[in-house]
Amino acid sequence: MGADFVFSICEWPHDADGKGIEASAELVEKVKERFTVEFNKRNHDLGDWGIYAESDDPEEMALILQGFHEQIEGLFGGGWLRDVSNLRLHNRDYIITGGMSWGDEPTDSYHLIDILQSWSVTSEPF
Repeated sequence: MGADFVFSICEWPHDADGKGIEASAELVEKVKERFTVEFNKRNHDLGDWGIYAESDDPEEMALILQGFHEQIEGLFGGGWLRDVSNLRLHNRDYIITGGMSWGDEPTDSYHLIDILQSWSVTSEPF
């Protein structure tokens, strides 16, 4: 039994013409809004990513959501995250993260990027 290389990838937000949108505070707010809608639509269920709340306490849900919002700010706010890279394939921009894993997440951004892709948060035009 050994380590595996795992990665997560999602589309960078784009407009209706498929052109990537520049990182900004406005983009952060739009991604946060879409993420929050999906988070609430799915009844706060993050079990597929090994994230379990102790209860359905609204304060706990708000803290979990706040943590993801802070990650979204770092990812789409124009900052630089050392565990995320940009990738361009077939005229589309993507963000990717990954590394060696022994069953845990390989980077700090891994779960967020995986959730963004799974929930199609950044797949639809902004």
